[in-house]
Amino acid sequence: MHDPHLKDYPLLGKRKLAKYLFYSCTTQLRQHNIIRARLGGNDLDPTTLVSFFSFNPIVMTIDVAARKVYWLDPFQYSLYRVDVRGGEKEDYGVNRAAPKNDGEFDVILIDSLPVASQLYFFENASISVSKCLENNGGCEQLCYPVNCPNAKNCDDISRKCGCADGFIVDRTNPDKCSALSSGASTKCDENTQFKCKHTETCIAREKICNGKWDCYDGSDEDLRGICAGNFSCGPDEFRCDSMTCIPEYLLCDGRADCEDRSDEKWTVCRGTAFNDWRHLISSVG
Repeated sequence: MHDPHLKDYPLLGKRKLAKYLFYSCTTQLRQHNIIRARLGGNDLDPTTLVSFFSFNPIVMTIDVAARKVYWLDPFQYSLYRVDVRGGEKEDYGVNRAAPKNDGEFDVILIDSLPVASQLYFFENASISVSKCLENNGGCEQLCYPVNCPNAKNCDDISRKCGCADGFIVDRTNPDKCSALSSGASTKCDENTQFKCKHTETCIAREKICNGKWDCYDGSDEDLRGICAGNFSCGPDEFRCDSMTCIPEYLLCDGRADCEDRSDEKWTVCRGTAFNDWRHLISSVG
C-alpha cells in the first residue's frame, strides 16, 4: 500500500535527493503503522511515522509538494495526514467542517463510506527513467535507481545494486552478491536489551510487551512467548481479556472493540454514562 507516483525530493534536510517508499502494516494487536523506508536499502532501519489503533484497512496517498502522507479510514469516516518526517497525526477528515477564521465546527452525520474507498492525489509530473527497468539493471538481486531526471542524463551510474537479507555486495563485482558468514550475529545486552527473533535487531527491554510492535517481526509482543503472563497496556489503553490493547476512549461505547467483548462487560461498564443510558432505553422498551 504505497503511492504509485513516488518521486525524487529532499526529505531530510542535508541529505541528497532520494527515493522513499511509504507503506502501512498492521500488527496482531490491531496497531497500524505508517512507515517510511529508503528504496536504496542501505539507510537506517525503516522509520515509523505514526502509529494508531484501528480495526480497518486503510488507503493512502502522498502529497509530495506539501510533504504530507494522507490516509482514509472508511469506518471512522475520517481523513488523516502526517508529515513525511513523522509527528502527530492530524484529523483532516470528512466528519467535520472547520472554518479557517473562528475554528468552530459542526459534526456532519454520514451513514457510511464504501469499504473499498480510494484516495488519490493529482499533480502534473514527469515519469522518471531508471536503468533498473531493463534486465534489473544488470544486478544479480536488487536494483536501486538513483537520481535520473530524463533519458539524456542517464548513464551507467544511474543505478546501484544491492542484496537481500543474508547477503552483501561482492567486493570484486558490485553487480553480484555474496552470502554472509553464518557466524555473523547481532549481540544485544541481555540486561538492558531484547533481541528481535528474526531481524536480530536490539530494542530496549522496557519496550517489551507494551502492546506495540517495536520489532518488525513482532517478536517483542509474542503472547505465547516473551509476553506470556507479562502483558500490559499503555496508560490511555484498556487491556482486553484476550490480551490485546484498545484505546481507552473505545471502552463502553456500545460496540465491542475487544475480540472477546470484554470492553463492553457489565462489570466493566457499570456506572458509565453510556451504559446507564442504554439500560434506561431497555427498561422503557
